[in-house]
Amino acid sequence: MDTKNLTIESCIAICDNAGFIFAGVEFGQECYCDSVIQDPGVETDINECNFACSGNPAEVCGSGGHMNIFYSGAPLPQFTQTIGETGWTFQGCFTDDPQHRTLRVPVAIPQGVTPESCTAACQTAGGFARAGLEVGRECWCDNLLDASSEARPTRECRTVCNADHTQLCGSANRAAVYGINVGGGGTQPEQCTEVNVNNFTLQAVFKAPPPSGPLTITLKMILVEMVPDIMWSILSACTNCCTDWPNFSLTNGVFLPRSVSSPAQLVSATPRAGESLSFLASSPPFPGDRGYCVTNDINQPDGLPLLAFNGNSENWALCPNNTANGRLDVVFSPTLNHPHYTVASCLASCDYFHRAFTARRFETCGDLGLEAALKIPMSPPKSPPDEPKSILYRAHAFLAICGIIYGLFMVLLFVPFIQTHVLYMNAIRIPWFAKYDVPEQYGLAPGKAVNLRLQTADNVSIGAWFILADSYYQTIYPSSPESYTPPTREELLSDHVPRAISSRPTIVFFHGNMATRAFFLRVAYYKAFASRLGANVLAIDYRGFGDSDGTPSEEGLAKDARAAWDWVIEMKKRAGADRAQDLGEDVLIVGHSLGTAVAARLAAELSQENVKYRGVVLLSPFESIRNLLAEYHFFGAIPLMKPIHSIPGAGKILNWGLVHKFDTAARLHEIKETILIAHAENDWDIPSSHSENLFTAILDPHLPAVPEVPLGPISWTKEDWDAFTQEKAFRAEARDALVTTYSIPDVGLIEHFEKGGNKAVFFKTLHGGHDMIALQEGVQEEMRRLLRA
Repeated sequence: MDTKNLTIESCIAICDNAGFIFAGVEFGQECYCDSVIQDPGVETDINECNFACSGNPAEVCGSGGHMNIFYSGAPLPQFTQTIGETGWTFQGCFTDDPQHRTLRVPVAIPQGVTPESCTAACQTAGGFARAGLEVGRECWCDNLLDASSEARPTRECRTVCNADHTQLCGSANRAAVYGINVGGGGTQPEQCTEVNVNNFTLQAVFKAPPPSGPLTITLKMILVEMVPDIMWSILSACTNCCTDWPNFSLTNGVFLPRSVSSPAQLVSATPRAGESLSFLASSPPFPGDRGYCVTNDINQPDGLPLLAFNGNSENWALCPNNTANGRLDVVFSPTLNHPHYTVASCLASCDYFHRAFTARRFETCGDLGLEAALKIPMSPPKSPPDEPKSILYRAHAFLAICGIIYGLFMVLLFVPFIQTHVLYMNAIRIPWFAKYDVPEQYGLAPGKAVNLRLQTADNVSIGAWFILADSYYQTIYPSSPESYTPPTREELLSDHVPRAISSRPTIVFFHGNMATRAFFLRVAYYKAFASRLGANVLAIDYRGFGDSDGTPSEEGLAKDARAAWDWVIEMKKRAGADRAQDLGEDVLIVGHSLGTAVAARLAAELSQENVKYRGVVLLSPFESIRNLLAEYHFFGAIPLMKPIHSIPGAGKILNWGLVHKFDTAARLHEIKETILIAHAENDWDIPSSHSENLFTAILDPHLPAVPEVPLGPISWTKEDWDAFTQEKAFRAEARDALVTTYSIPDVGLIEHFEKGGNKAVFFKTLHGGHDMIALQEGVQEEMRRLLRA
């Protein structure tokens, strides 16, 4: 949706149309929908939500890390406890890790995921005994939960299913697990390189009609990657390949379809961790079915039968049996302190592969066709070789490093020294090594500007330039330049500056953070003000900036601003002005970015002293440093403080740790002269919503109170909602009656307000960004009107 035009109603409409029952507004411009309130969301003080909605400043749309939530009243989503008469039941919420999946077989369900569709897919895909739903859209199948999985409270699995918002389907790294005939086991296919081990013995037990009793036979073991649609296999093939037992196969007594397309018999394993399998030696289950007949290993043609495994093959091992000399047992996930084997003596399957892949095909009896890789003899356990890190691993590592850097940055922001340098950036003195006593080097006409040193009330010396109005400069610049000798600094200060100040309006300009008064964009501002507005310009560098002494601070910048004002008034006195209270009537206070807070404070202090001035212009202003940080986005896209504000109480801690507040919104009601606010919609540094909120703050004393949102909006009745919307509508009507609005095509929107001696203008331009707003001629025309008022 359009984040610049968010209202509570528009967010509710979006969520309602999408089938959600909760709508949430945050940061004044963000809309979120869901059918549950996610853990660990907790109710907090309603006053924490204090950002005006970008589409209607009369409404409140959350704040940084706090959300206003609205509930439709529809039934809340629930876990489906039993899936019809299928036998599937809800087992609980379990942890899941991409590195160790709780259930390991993903199943795609194009029509969308629900408990019904996922359990049915797992049943069809391979007769799995468990199904897991995650992040509302993923379905996973298996027979056993991974050993690392842990049960968690069901509130941690509260993401609605993408195909049915009335049901819950897990959440991020949490699986809602369903089971059928829980207690069985099984594994799913695992892509693992084939391994060949020669001449080991395996215990099998006869099944009638052959003679009963234990049997030890010599086999060859192969762990093989099966084709994707085969879900189970622990199989033996020895048809017509053994002279002693020409017609047998090894099974554990359980048969499942080997694939959807070939519904013959396939042997299924139900291993328990730490245990070896018990096999039965029998004839094939059906007459004429020769079972699986994998040909002898062509690399080792010794005539031995083959035993093939797949499914979690990294968990299988061959372990020498301590109680049966000379026998190797096939063990699933060996455990410590087992009576029949020692873990250190077991030969693991996948852990020690060299990962040298050369594809080849095994010949088979029948039409199955098994894809495998080059068979590599298994060696005794050794340290696994270093493997290239996966893309997922690298992504996790990158995010972890970014998180550490971000956390360190946040901690450093609480150090006053660091906070000061991050806010002011005064160490970046562009242009470097500037010659402030030669303004002409930066594009100003010869003799048009004079370099100054001003003394503040606390004895700090700051640098400044005074630029003559263009109309005055033309009176001293001859028509023939060869006869022109620029006035000296002394002549300018003793003669031309007082006369220019007494005959032309003057702008006292306060720049933003970083760089100096000689920065090329700021010089462009001075030229525009001097020529298009016909005004003198006094531009200062705050303490710590440019060639000024001292270290910047909120109080220090206020003293610097007052020193600039006092200097202009002193020059007027030198020109013969004697009405002390009216000396500033043609002086316009202008601030840009950080300078708007300085300008607003100076204007408020002068108003409190009943000192007249022409007005104050705020170019790209912000409400306060706290609110600016809450909404600030690097490059207009990456939120700076949103991760911090998501932590309950972090906003209050951050506000406590701010050394520099610069709360412009709190000072506007003290300003008695005209206020002009100008802001560009495409400002990526300070969102134009700050100016909208400042203009609303000016209007607030003349409007009905903002309707309060109750502490528990979830419990609203229809009458509550109707009363709330009526109060908002009444406030909106009152605002329309107070404000005159002009829309200029391809330029922007101008709003005028005047009542009881208070006057304010808000110009929201379509263009100009953050740094070019003062160069927009439409903005300059509004400043001209203010100067001539």
